[in-house]
Amino acid sequence: TLSHADTNSLIYTVSGPGLLRFEWRPASEAGCDWGLFEVDGINAARISGVSNGYTQVEWPLSSSGKHVFRWNYAKDKAVVKGEDCLRVRAIGWHPLVNVVFDANGGLINGAGCVTNGFYAGLLLGSGACPVPVRPGYEFAGWFTRPEGGEVIGDGAVVPSKGGRFHAHWLNVVDLAKALDGPGVFNVTTGGTSQWFGETSFSSDGEDAARSGG
Repeated sequence: TLSHADTNSLIYTVSGPGLLRFEWRPASEAGCDWGLFEVDGINAARISGVSNGYTQVEWPLSSSGKHVFRWNYAKDKAVVKGEDCLRVRAIGWHPLVNVVFDANGGLINGAGCVTNGFYAGLLLGSGACPVPVRPGYEFAGWFTRPEGGEVIGDGAVVPSKGGRFHAHWLNVVDLAKALDGPGVFNVTTGGTSQWFGETSFSSDGEDAARSGG
């Protein structure tokens, strides 16, 4: 328990850039006893009063080097209210890491690869990953390897050291061209149904396939 006009502190040191997340809840004399949050010695936020729930705070830092976060609980000279404390929990530091998106034969805004920054340990939000294009192919998603590997979708966790994601593609074949083109689409038969054999095919530009007769 703190004495009147006293201060207690919690210090957390990291290396940036990155994102700090924490939750805090005051139980103090409103407007007199304060929970204070400092970033590199500069007051960044404060909280006071009695709260039944925790408030989450996110604090991004873009500069590199050492950073010091400090939480202070500072009392005035009189009066005790509530539990007379500041509660801080769920402190987490998420470094900014680079993720390379390799279009693997396609393009992303005209480039074969792009590099985006993400906070390690957090989830990839909806729309966070770019969508590449490739003529004649359908984009099948991002994967951990150029072939095979694990799929990377919305809700995946950003790797702690970043990484490289690879686009996978599905070859798109026009059905009419597939049926008209020799060797593109092969039909096999089985069972007891009667079939007429054809040794050649032709197209009039309208029908993709036509039975013999």
